[in-house]
Amino acid sequence: MFFNWLYEEGEIRKNPVDGISTIKTERKQKKAVTKQEFQKLLDVFDYTKFHGYRNKVIVLLLQDTGCRIGETLAIKVDDIDFKHRMILLKHTKARQERYVYFSQTLARELKHYLQFKDRCTETELLFPTTKGTELTIHSPLINN
Repeated sequence: MFFNWLYEEGEIRKNPVDGISTIKTERKQKKAVTKQEFQKLLDVFDYTKFHGYRNKVIVLLLQDTGCRIGETLAIKVDDIDFKHRMILLKHTKARQERYVYFSQTLARELKHYLQFKDRCTETELLFPTTKGTELTIHSPLINN
């Protein structure tokens, strides 16, 4: 592409890559997770502890909405609209706000989680650390 542009602009007299086709790489199709594999993942979390239950709900939200992990960890409680079952994502890869929608099942789980969270920490963040600070993609999820 670069040499084609240089040739078209008259910067070079001969295009050294003329006639060479570009290599197309095929993306490997990702294997879908089975219900059994997903349940095994959920079974790893200790729901009796705040961080375990929080991590379970994070995984459920990721699976239900297709959000990126960074988008998910930046969600604040006020970003959730239970009436319309949607979440406003303010910290997106494209840096433009967007909405994602969630299922009735996740709505019930989120409401239950919020009651649990409010007993453990006072923060506007949906998924804080056990100390009430922002959980990041670089934070270890275990015991945090």
